[in-house]
Amino acid sequence: MESEQLPQQPGNDIKQRRGGVGIWIAIVAIVTVIAVLLVPGEEKSDRSKAPLPPMERPSLLASSEGSASEGANRASVPGATTEKVPSVDAAASEPRGPGAAARTLIRKAQANPPVDLEALWEHASRFEEQRQLDDAYLLYYFTASRGYGPAAMKLGREADPAGFRPGGLFEKPDELQAHKWYGIAARAGIKEAEAALQVLRVRVEKAAAQGSERAHGLMLLWK
Repeated sequence: MESEQLPQQPGNDIKQRRGGVGIWIAIVAIVTVIAVLLVPGEEKSDRSKAPLPPMERPSLLASSEGSASEGANRASVPGATTEKVPSVDAAASEPRGPGAAARTLIRKAQANPPVDLEALWEHASRFEEQRQLDDAYLLYYFTASRGYGPAAMKLGREADPAGFRPGGLFEKPDELQAHKWYGIAARAGIKEAEAALQVLRVRVEKAAAQGSERAHGLMLLWK
């Protein structure tokens, strides 16, 4: 007589179902963890491949300090203006920008050393006559900063309150700039610069004696 098969107990059926569900939950959890770990890696990879933003070039007469020490000195003088430090290297994409003509002349001069500072000085004078002040200032600055006496004397007079002209090379008079350029001109052998420097010092000393904080700050710098 064949033995009669007994039906499975409900408890066994439930255990099997729970076991199957548990396996699926474990699989889903593992897949989720893997996906989470992969996503940051992909973002990092994408970011590393992204191109860097282009660097901006400064403008011709970007207002900046000539040096860190000079910037600190200016900060200690009440009402001191910021020196215009021109960029000689012109952007190729701005052939007609302010000072482009002067920078072209400078590049040509530097390509054929020694640089003829006197020739650049003459170009600066013509630019000034034609009211191309950006070009004129750039050439005066370039030649003066390289020790060309007449250019340094020119900038000293333009910055000196005694010789300042509205609409000239400087926006406002600046004794600190005048003192700097007169000093360079004097070291280049310009006798007028020594006299102008002395007059400037006397005038600032008088202003300091009358209580001018700006003049007092200048005197401290010039000691």
